[in-house]
Amino acid sequence: DPQRICIGGGISSNPVFIEGIKKAQEAFYASFPIEFPRAEIYKCAFGNDANLIGAYQHYIKVKGL
Repeated sequence: DPQRICIGGGISSNPVFIEGIKKAQEAFYASFPIEFPRAEIYKCAFGNDANLIGAYQHYIKVKGL
């Protein structure tokens, strides 16, 4: 029962992909006869650069900078 789903990686830079997921989610929720909480879908803040930021943080930690 997630409240928010964040999509990352290179595919997240394609707004058509994110909108497609949102439309599929709406169709999924519409197929149920009762209403229940819906998860929000967002693009991750760092998108495809998250792996580079993580690698840099690790480098700084290991080198003690």
